[in-house]
Amino acid sequence: CVGMGKWGVLHNVAGISQWSTPENSIRFESNGKMIPAADGMFFNSGGPFSQGNYFDWNEEDLINAMEKAEVLSKVPNTEGLKLRETFTWSKSLDIILENLK
Repeated sequence: CVGMGKWGVLHNVAGISQWSTPENSIRFESNGKMIPAADGMFFNSGGPFSQGNYFDWNEEDLINAMEKAEVLSKVPNTEGLKLRETFTWSKSLDIILENLK
């Protein structure tokens, strides 16, 4: 949605923090707590994949970010549109091919 000029409400952790900025996204931070991902259905402890934890957040931080999004939703996200130029299929292919060498 950000690359389409909309405002995304994003939990600022992991990969999101690599491309989102305060200018192109409405971000809220982790509260520093980790929650085990194991749920007994999709994520199981001790398996070969789908292991680990995910970051927790404070509900009030999310609510504040959504309220900010409500206000900003009336204005195009021009900084978000710039992501279209930064992250293209051609550039992605170049990175993949370079790492295969």
